[in-house]
Amino acid sequence: MTEHVQVPATLPCGTHVLVDEDMRPLLNRMWEAGFDTLYSCQGNYTDTDKSMNVLAYIMFDGEDAAEDFSQSCVPFVGCTVIVDPSRPGTSCVRFLPQDLTFLGQVWEFS
Repeated sequence: MTEHVQVPATLPCGTHVLVDEDMRPLLNRMWEAGFDTLYSCQGNYTDTDKSMNVLAYIMFDGEDAAEDFSQSCVPFVGCTVIVDPSRPGTSCVRFLPQDLTFLGQVWEFS
């Protein structure tokens, strides 16, 4: 079970899913741009307890989509692609949770 508030979202194919509340605006933009995602997490950020900070992430099938998304984020926040070795064939783009709202408002794929 997730610790974040889950909200409904609809994939372009019409499938209904639940996503972390703060991820939905960005995921909607990504799906509209043709990106398929596997998993995501809005991460945690706190000014008071740095040990609780966890990066936000979006997981993709394969590396190409992760690379494309990461490169498209560079002008906005500078993302880094991290290949998750525990899941062969997948890639993760990780970024600071405090950048999530901004990305959800301005990110676009060109």
